Amino acid sequence: MRRSEQDVERLVHENQKLVHFQVNRYLKRFFVGDMEREDLVSWGLIGLVQAARAWDPERSGSFSTLACWAIGRMIIRGVRREWKPERAASTVSLDELIVGEEQAGSRERFVDLLTGEQDVEGELMHGETLAAVRSAVAELPAPERRLIERRYYEDVPVAALAEELGLSRQGVYLRQRQALRQLRAALSMRITGRAP
Repeated sequence: MRRSEQDVERLVHENQKLVHFQVNRYLKRFFVGDMEREDLVSWGLIGLVQAARAWDPERSGSFSTLACWAIGRMIIRGVRREWKPERAASTVSLDELIVGEEQAGSRERFVDLLTGEQDVEGELMHGETLAAVRSAVAELPAPERRLIERRYYEDVPVAALAEELGLSRQGVYLRQRQALRQLRAALSMRITGRAP
C-alpha cells in the first residue's frame, strides 16, 4: 500500500512522543559518551518516518508497535555509526589528573603548567599512534615481527639483517614489504573497523 506524504506527515506528527520515549529508554540502558540527545532524536525520527511509510494496517497490527521497533533500530544504527568509543575513552579532564586530594582547593590548572610552545594534542596523538603501531607489530608472525623490530626499532642495516636471518638483501626487502603490507592492513582495520 502506497501512503501519501500527507498521511506520512500526520502519522509522524501524531507519534513523535514515541521517539522521545525510545530515546529516553535507550539512554537509561546504554552509555553513549559525548553524543547529544538531539542526535538520537534525529535518528529516531528517521526510523519513525520509515515506519510511517512502511505501515500497512491491513497486514500488521498497531502502528505504535512497528514504530517503536523501527525507531529503536535506527537509534542503534545511528549510535553505531556515529559514536567513537575510543575517542570517548580518551577524554579525561587533565585538571583532575594534576589535582590530588590534598590539593582539592587548589586553583592551579593543567593549562597553566604548559609552556607556550608545547603541543600537547600532537604529543598525545603521536603517543596513541605509536601504541597502535606497536600493538599491530606484536600481532605479526614471529619472523616478520623480528624483522620489523630489528630494522625499525633497533636500526639494524639491511646487510646485517640479511646475514643474521640467512637471507639475501632482496629476501630481506621482500619480507619487509610483506610485513609492512600486513601492518598497513591491521592498522587500517583498527581505524575503519573493516578490512581494506
